[in-house]
Parts: sequence; C-alpha cells; structure tokens
Amino acid sequence: MNEVTDNELTLERFEELLRRNSADLSAFLQEVEVGVKIDGTEVTTTCHFIKLNGNQQVRFADFAGFLANKIVDFAIPRSEIDEAQNYHLTNNSTSKYVSLQKKASSLFTALKKSGEGGEVLLYVLIEEILKVPQILCKMNLKTSGDMHVHGCDGIHAKYDEDSGLLSLYWGESKLYQELGAGLAACFESVKAFLLHSEGDTSAQERDIQLIRSYIDLNDEKLENAIVSYLDKDSENYNKTVYKAACLVGFDYNDYPTVPNSGITMDILKDKITTEMVVWRGKVKNNLDGIPHLSRFEVNVFLLPFPSVQGFRDAFFTQLGITRTE
Repeated sequence: MNEVTDNELTLERFEELLRRNSADLSAFLQEVEVGVKIDGTEVTTTCHFIKLNGNQQVRFADFAGFLANKIVDFAIPRSEIDEAQNYHLTNNSTSKYVSLQKKASSLFTALKKSGEGGEVLLYVLIEEILKVPQILCKMNLKTSGDMHVHGCDGIHAKYDEDSGLLSLYWGESKLYQELGAGLAACFESVKAFLLHSEGDTSAQERDIQLIRSYIDLNDEKLENAIVSYLDKDSENYNKTVYKAACLVGFDYNDYPTVPNSGITMDILKDKITTEMVVWRGKVKNNLDGIPHLSRFEVNVFLLPFPSVQGFRDAFFTQLGITRTE
C-alpha cells in the first residue's frame, strides 16, 4: 500500500479503494444521460433504465441478482474482506467468503417496504459513475436486521490534490411509485446533511462521529488522514466540502410487459429521453422548495422501474429473505 500521512492524501489512493463494476453494470443498465446540470443550480441529473434481453423482456430479476451479489462489498468492512482474501490465499478455501456473504445477508431487513436494495444500487452508481469510493459501511453498524440504518444511506469521499479539498458525499436512496414524491423525500433527507446547523446534535454531526469511530479502509494512515478533515480542531476541517448523491427509483409504465412486443431498446431510450424534460422539471421544482439546497453539488440518479415494489421483492428473493409486512 502507498504510504499516506495526514498531509499526503492522494487521488490515486482513493481510486484504489474503488470496486470495479463497469463491465457488469453496463450489462444491465442503459445510459440515457449523465451529469446534465439543472439550469441555475449546482445539481446534475443522471438517468439509466434497465436493459431488455433479446426477446425484449426487462432484465428485472437478473439486475436484482447483480445487486444482491454486491452486498459484501457494500456492507462488510474492508479489513474483514481482506482477512477472508488472505485466508483464501493461505488455505485455498473460500469458507471465509461464504461466512461474509451470510453475515451481509443477515444485515438486511425483511420489511416489505424496505428500500435497502436501492441503497446497494446507489452505492454501485456512486462508485461507478462518480468514481467516489465508500469510506464507511453503515450496514455493519446495525444492531438488528429488523431495523434500517440511521442517518444517511451511504458515505463516500474523494480527494482533490490541486485544491487539497476532501469532498464528503452523503448518499440518500428513495424508491417511490411517483417521481415527484421520491424527489421531495430525498431532498428533505439530504438537506439535514447539507443545510445543517452546527452542533453536536445535527444529523451530519452524528454521522461524522460514526466515520471517526468506525472508518475501516484497512489502512490506518489513510483513515487518520481522512479523520483529520473531520476534526473541528484541525485546520483540515476547513478544507472539507459536503456534497450529496441521490437515487430516486420510480414506477414507469412504458417498459414492455410481454415478450417480443416490438418495443426495442432504442424505442425505450427515445421515450425516456423525451420524458427527461419533464423529469428534470420535477427535480427543479422540488429544489425550489428548499432554499439554498441548489447551491450544493447534488448528483441525482433517476432510474425508472417497471415496478419499485417488484424490484424490492426481486432483490430480497435473490438474497433468500422472506419478506414481512
């Protein structure tokens, strides 16, 4: 590993933390637009939709399975993953990997309306599209699989060598039937981390304390360097920039519902491209309802689903979890 001290954070070291998902992700998601800025704001929209197979069927269950296979990366601290990797290399046994998969699965709630599949998807999108690695596994801090994580859904960070700034990304995922309602709920959540009031009881401060206590990158020097940017008594604290990444998944009725319907990937992309004018308008309208939020860098991922409830169910089916009301 690179030698990293408190004043030697490097972009390269953060890039080494990234999980490589691009080849896999491109098999399931079709890009519509990436990083389109909403006029008069610092907010951008990115949109994908779920790809169709050769018989023009939505790859719904396959996509859920792809995300289910990412839960160890998402939910388990790096030191435990590295320990399993070392055990495999030393003993030629995958038993530790299997244990981590079981542990990760046990952290997910069985509640029917759980949005935890969206949290895993947001994690993948932040790492793959924004190239910003996760620095805290909040799922691992849950005391019960029957509860959701408190605070934001994900915490990622990247470093800018030219400016010396550390960007901390607060992640929030919402799966709603209707886009506008999902955007409203998502922006209401992230404002607590961006438009916070200074103090030990703020939502932002509580999650910062979690980072300082539980950051696990299996690299003590890098961890200490990041923590120095979150220490109010450190000069580095003044070089920390707060940003947000939001995923809003919502129902979209123009996906094909029968095989070989004549609705091709190109036709679906053209439909969604046209819809983006309206969808970006909804983003702007919801931003206008929260003063000053549009001054922050907020990356909004829009993903239309044939059914968000169907996605929830398919994700937990892939995990082998029986849902409850």
